[in-house]
Amino acid sequence: MKKQHYYSFAFSYSEENQVTTTSIYVGYDHKYISIPKINDAKEGAGINKEAVMLSCCYLGKMTEEEIRTGIISRSTLARKAARVWDKLKLLVGFSGK
Repeated sequence: MKKQHYYSFAFSYSEENQVTTTSIYVGYDHKYISIPKINDAKEGAGINKEAVMLSCCYLGKMTEEEIRTGIISRSTLARKAARVWDKLKLLVGFSGK
């Protein structure tokens, strides 16, 4: 499965003298957020483009299964462990000999 950068957007808007807050989780191919992406998130949440964004939180790069289940694949864990091990070796000067 393809990994994407996932975000949580929270919006607030007024409709018929009532303030409503809503949120949506969205995955993108790139890590940057732009006005068009914010507007796409508003559309995905089913609200108008006049809504105010309250927050945008980066959740991480993951597959759709990982975002839905919270279960991280073994291959992802192995890659993360290898990166941590490489950083530790650099910190302590470990040569592996």
